[in-house]
Amino acid sequence: MSNRFYNICQTTIVQDAWMNHADLQVHGWIYSLQDGLLQDLGINVTHAENIELSYSQALSRILHPHSYP
Repeated sequence: MSNRFYNICQTTIVQDAWMNHADLQVHGWIYSLQDGLLQDLGINVTHAENIELSYSQALSRILHPHSYP
């Protein structure tokens, strides 16, 4: 999931939108095959400058899911 999130943020469409100050947000969610529920990873990127931090947070939430509410 986190690689897809990162890659979406790096696409030219998203990067161009942010350069043109578009109101665009990318959210990190995953779908659980075990229970059929969406899990919000609590990450939201609104600017290109936030990608690296949000990517790191996504990895932490995946690797340590019980550390987050």
